[in-house]
Amino acid sequence: MAIAATATIVAGRVARGIQIDAEVKRSDRDLDRYVESLDAELGRFDYLPSALAAEPGVARVLRDPASHAAVDRVDRYLEKVGDAAGASALYVVNPVGRVLAASNWGAPVSFVGIDVSFRPYFQEAMRGGFGRFFGIGTTSGAAGYYFARPILSNGATLGVGVVKVDLDHLQSTWGRNSAGVMVLDGNGIVILASQSEWRYRTLAPLDRAVLARLRGTRQYGHANLTPIGLVEAAGSTPDRAMVSFAAGASLRGRAELLMRRRYLPRLGWTITLFSDLGYADSMAAAARVIVGLSAMSLFLLVSFWRQRRRVALTERAAKALLTRANNRLEREVAIRTRDLTEANSRLRRAHDELVHSAKLAVLGQLAAGITHEMTQPLAAIRTLSDNARTLLARGEPAAAGENLAMVSDLIRRMARMTGQLKLFARKSPPSFQPNDVTPCIDNALAILGEKRAAARADIRFDAPYRGLFVLCDGPRLEQVFVNLVANGIDAARAHEAPALSITVRDDATHVSIEIDDNGPGLSEEAMKRLFEPFYTTKPAGEGLGLGLSISEGIVRDFGGTLRASNLPTGGARFAVVLPRLGPRGRIAHV
Repeated sequence: MAIAATATIVAGRVARGIQIDAEVKRSDRDLDRYVESLDAELGRFDYLPSALAAEPGVARVLRDPASHAAVDRVDRYLEKVGDAAGASALYVVNPVGRVLAASNWGAPVSFVGIDVSFRPYFQEAMRGGFGRFFGIGTTSGAAGYYFARPILSNGATLGVGVVKVDLDHLQSTWGRNSAGVMVLDGNGIVILASQSEWRYRTLAPLDRAVLARLRGTRQYGHANLTPIGLVEAAGSTPDRAMVSFAAGASLRGRAELLMRRRYLPRLGWTITLFSDLGYADSMAAAARVIVGLSAMSLFLLVSFWRQRRRVALTERAAKALLTRANNRLEREVAIRTRDLTEANSRLRRAHDELVHSAKLAVLGQLAAGITHEMTQPLAAIRTLSDNARTLLARGEPAAAGENLAMVSDLIRRMARMTGQLKLFARKSPPSFQPNDVTPCIDNALAILGEKRAAARADIRFDAPYRGLFVLCDGPRLEQVFVNLVANGIDAARAHEAPALSITVRDDATHVSIEIDDNGPGLSEEAMKRLFEPFYTTKPAGEGLGLGLSISEGIVRDFGGTLRASNLPTGGARFAVVLPRLGPRGRIAHV
């Protein structure tokens, strides 16, 4: 009897442990789903602050807040964008924290005119970062998640664009397959929960300094922020914490629950899931009954041989029960495996479609850029061919041979340029090798010889010395110089004596190539949109507006930057800054 009692206790514990293991796995799957739904919801609005910064009317309002017509247009624009995106509110804040325009401008409780300078998201955006913040609105009294981005103009911060998102609707879908779920912020305060009475409560008492800071930012308004009264059972581990609610409080009639957590590092939040252990208790009780009956049957078999038939029937019934349980478990596993397989298949299809779309877009832009840049080498080939024919007629074959060699070199370069499309289609990486910048500039000037002569442009290039090596694709770097010098020649045509100056500077870590022209310079509008695809200041038919966009992308791929500015004496300067290679072919800085 002692052995039977011990076996019954052990069986109950083992069965309960197995069911808890299964509940842990199910809880982790639920946590993955909750994390994905939360990331997807917040990810829908990441772009909106940047969209506000890109709207020209927003910058005009920040520069001239007294213009009622401009403010009215921005109010209506924000209202339209907010309705389309499903955001709770969009608003524009000046540098001192005053809201100038808002999507809820016509609502009884509007954000227009309120002061948000004390809010952390505003302060972070004014420092140039991406402000993220969850809190209760001081005007509306409604909780939400805030995104904030600085609105810049020529490097100066004009103000801040803010988007507020309501996350309450997520709670309605949570907790259906569990005892409850909650989301805690970095301070341990419940901000979202399947049980309404949990919101703005804590799992443990807050420190006085934390309370004072929260009151200063008014993050949770007048919420009392008191502990829920969660008690962790003895013997709990981080992997499987057993908890209960104090003062007799329980969920679904169960005093003990399984608690699982998942930390979200990007948000600094923690999702906590509670699972009802009633089924595990039931299975433990069933296991105890089965083992107890089996042990008792064995005892009776030894004591009463006439009970063999009854013992056999009992064992057969127990086996049938286990078989049904096993079959049910196998069906559930098959169903969940099928669902997971279908979900993975849908994700792969969506990923392939996105990659294909991005590839087609870049291929189109690269094809247009190469078409744009082929005109200069073709013109040079025509000039060199005419010169070679003239030199042959004069009986100067050596000079004609030099011209034909230059034609052959230009054709090879054109083949390399057009080969970019084929390389991109095959997903081949660019050929990054050490290249001296001086020959690249010389080759670009040779390509533009006819354009330079036609414009009567005086181009001064004092090459300091050879040996300024950078890690890049040589033909693509030449393409950048061809674009910049050709644009400079076009800009300088307005001057009676068109002139360009090419200067190469270097230090221990970088090589800088500055191309200056004496044209009219860049307007404020052109400076803002200079590197946008298809934006051009040239007359119709003289440019596609892709040269600078492609050049900026090429320089960025080389780890450098392409900058534009106006010269004090008139004209524009384009500077290509690239990391310099050290004596052993390594980047000279970390």
